[in-house]
Amino acid sequence: AATSTPAADITIIPPGVAVTAPSTEAPTTVPPPTEPPPPSPPVTLPSSITAIGDSVMAGAANSMRRSIPGIVVDAVKSRQFNEAIEQALALANFGTLGNVVVVHLGTNGPFSDRQFDQMVDALGMRKVYVVTTMVPRPWQDVVNTRIYAGATRHPNVKIIDWRANADGHPDYFVEDGTHLTTEGIKAYVTMLLINLAG
Repeated sequence: AATSTPAADITIIPPGVAVTAPSTEAPTTVPPPTEPPPPSPPVTLPSSITAIGDSVMAGAANSMRRSIPGIVVDAVKSRQFNEAIEQALALANFGTLGNVVVVHLGTNGPFSDRQFDQMVDALGMRKVYVVTTMVPRPWQDVVNTRIYAGATRHPNVKIIDWRANADGHPDYFVEDGTHLTTEGIKAYVTMLLINLAG
């Protein structure tokens, strides 16, 4: 007996209607246009800055002057904290202190809470940034503890934590573990810039 074949579906196209062959290409997704990120805000630094330090700061002094406009660096090898107090008083009396002061001391030995307070008093009500010390000596933690304690007593004192920034970066230091290599100077000055602009 003969078998019947099912009729195929037939689509009737009305006259005048164009026929478009189906596309064999995969559909593409056009991403929405994106706006460029906004430009970074310009870095605003204090108009006048005095930096008082010892040999660690002295090693970075030239880079500090190139990178931080208007900064005056007063850094001396082997400087003790009591000597820095006298220098701060002298600069204040001559009217040559900046509006902002950076202090980085403690490399050559500890200081007392009273000496810390004398330093801040000598600087007046300026904003004072005190940098923690990184020195492989028994007094390192004593110095940094007194810096943190001193900041709680003086609302105009802010801490820049070089100890934390430098931790785990032996490439920042020469053989003595205290004074700075070229990479260390870059990191040190960058740290100062970030904090002074904050």
